[in-house]
Amino acid sequence: MRDRTETMKQWLSWMELLDRWGYITAGFSLLILGMLIFANSWYKFAMASTRTGFLPAGLQLLNDLLLVIIILELFRTVVRFLQTEVLTVEPYLAVGIIACTRRILTASAPLASRISCLRAEAPRRASVKRISPDSSKEWCFLGGRDEP
Repeated sequence: MRDRTETMKQWLSWMELLDRWGYITAGFSLLILGMLIFANSWYKFAMASTRTGFLPAGLQLLNDLLLVIIILELFRTVVRFLQTEVLTVEPYLAVGIIACTRRILTASAPLASRISCLRAEAPRRASVKRISPDSSKEWCFLGGRDEP
């Protein structure tokens, strides 16, 4: 019976060690991924701001930076867990709030540009059609026909 409890303790210590190393590798992965996304976002912003204009490129940069903040908040949660061995709810609430803000920005920015496009074309009869029938999110201004 004593051998059985010693074997179980040994297995549990190995599992705890592997769990710790899993968190360490996940933390490093989150940190590296966040840094790569950050660098790539600024590169894409520099290239796109001359091509498409400052506002669309800036909105995409803002979207990417909010993603980096989410990833870094998850990294901080992993580090805090490795230090204290306690998972708290607050970092996940912050990630949720940032993710909602990011979703609102990414959903409202294209809508605002489409509305301004429709206002510019107001004298003509405009037709707005769906790009793909199975997606309600993708709307495109396809132009209009002159009044007869």
